[in-house]
Amino acid sequence: MIFFLVNNDYQLLDARHHAGALKREGLASTLIEIPHKLADAPEVAEFAARLRLASPVKLRGPARRWLGYRASAREVANRLDPQATDVLFIYTEFELLNHLVAHRFKRAGARVFIIEDGGVGTYIPFSLPSNEALSTREKIAAAMTRRLPGLRGTQFHKLNGIVFPWLADGQLDGLCTYRPLSIVRKIPVTVLAPPTRQKISPRTGCVIFLNQPLYADYQTDEGYLQGLQQIMQALQAGFDEVLFKFHPRETDEWTTRIRSTLAEQAPRVRIIEETGPVETLLESTRPEAVASFFSTTLLNLDGTGITPIFLYHLLPDLASQTLMRQLTGLLQQWNYRFVTHWEDLRSGYDSGMAAEGDGIRLNLHDLITAAPPVAASQEVN
Repeated sequence: MIFFLVNNDYQLLDARHHAGALKREGLASTLIEIPHKLADAPEVAEFAARLRLASPVKLRGPARRWLGYRASAREVANRLDPQATDVLFIYTEFELLNHLVAHRFKRAGARVFIIEDGGVGTYIPFSLPSNEALSTREKIAAAMTRRLPGLRGTQFHKLNGIVFPWLADGQLDGLCTYRPLSIVRKIPVTVLAPPTRQKISPRTGCVIFLNQPLYADYQTDEGYLQGLQQIMQALQAGFDEVLFKFHPRETDEWTTRIRSTLAEQAPRVRIIEETGPVETLLESTRPEAVASFFSTTLLNLDGTGITPIFLYHLLPDLASQTLMRQLTGLLQQWNYRFVTHWEDLRSGYDSGMAAEGDGIRLNLHDLITAAPPVAASQEVN
């Protein structure tokens, strides 16, 4: 059996694509849902079965979360009975419950792979070495995490002040990406054929801006608002219609604050109130371009006819950060053409970036049915 573990709506869309293709090849899949921002889809016909586990991540206080993950380890052991012939695909290691599920599968002898989580969240941390030391508080959290059943080998990779929990490399059989990538981890990389995107007939002069809550990690409150105003003014000058989409993780306080800023500084911008996957939004609005600081959605527009526009590099407080310099190098590798001046941010811009290129790309069926490589035995914690 093939298993897909998802935490949000984008991951579910990608998993449904792969599960549907596998089903047509005669391979059945099971969906494991650990919701963060994941809608309760009433039907997922691509899957033969589905189960849902509740994450303790939103419990208040580190002690309650720790106890919650301890209880989750028992639930995983009781509800999942993987076999050596099974294959598990996860989309992110940021959720510790994903680690517990992966560990359960690996102990059974199953294969475990990561599929890129929309691009940026995988590409930058996986490709950039870290020499940032954990703070005292982070060291305590790491030590407590490693005391949980199944998480003794969890590693902590800190970049730009953000701590990324990683499974031990020996617990992973590979990383699947849609673009070529050299990584700092000792796991094989497989470049997959990108999912077939629905072609959209774009409306010339329309742009959607996908917001990101960068005030939480990457910018000061003031720096974020100043950058947002610059972006909105430039988009209004270069496009006939500007649509604004809030990020799912934004708080009510910040939503109110941003609405007020847009009403005062960018009165022509229309806020999109609909929720749900961005892919559905693109089908209904048919924009010429999608702009954002560095939203992962921008890397997944190939084949849609919609132009991606990255904007982080026009803001000095973002462009100078280590993660953003790494992203710049990756985008240049993938032939992306950056907007160099605010006045160039207008209708008709061509990014030049596409996922297609030289190199071998596999589909998931080929990866699953290939004989597993013979490797030296490694301890599974």
